[in-house]
Amino acid sequence: MSMSGAGQGVEYYSLIRDGASLLFTGTLIGLVLLILTSAVMGTVVYGMAYYSINDAVHAGALIAMVVELIAIAVTYKYAYGGFIKLTTANKPRYDIGRVGSIAYIIGSVIMCLTYAYMLTTTFSPDNLWLTQSMEMPGKIALFAAGIPVAIGEYRLGNEFGVESLTVGSVFGIILSAISLTPGSTGLTILEIIMGIIINALLLTGFNNVRKIAEDRLKQQ
Repeated sequence: MSMSGAGQGVEYYSLIRDGASLLFTGTLIGLVLLILTSAVMGTVVYGMAYYSINDAVHAGALIAMVVELIAIAVTYKYAYGGFIKLTTANKPRYDIGRVGSIAYIIGSVIMCLTYAYMLTTTFSPDNLWLTQSMEMPGKIALFAAGIPVAIGEYRLGNEFGVESLTVGSVFGIILSAISLTPGSTGLTILEIIMGIIINALLLTGFNNVRKIAEDRLKQQ
């Protein structure tokens, strides 16, 4: 357990506190989006699938595209903004998270374009497998982007001895890898449950880092 932040000054801990706060808010919004998206997907998509596979895929693509557009805004304001704060405090340690958040936005843009294209395609039981092929480039981009983000989160947890943050960041990569496996359709029950657990760990971790930084500010 590393505590290399010990002995830093007011500016350092202020930046760490602000960065952790932004990341906390972004993660909280992400958790709410996950829960809402799961509920809407389950209600709308599966309901439409009873009548038409094509309508169900189009409904799912439209919902997913809206979610990705929201994710782009949230990632920029809170993930990128949070890592900007952390990078200002310690660039060698946290700049990887800033780079990863930019890459994540690019991955989300790819996903948005994919879903827009899916809306122009006609689907049937015979070509339903195309949905996974279409989504794969975006999923790979998001997986690749998630690795440096997770490293940044891991380093933050490691610096302040917050295990929930280090564990959550590792599990996040595992979940992303699961989404790349053949046959994964996105929001399966396993992925939803894992997503909720991971977000809960990250929320706890960011909040604990924020409290540690605030405590050290009071000691200055």
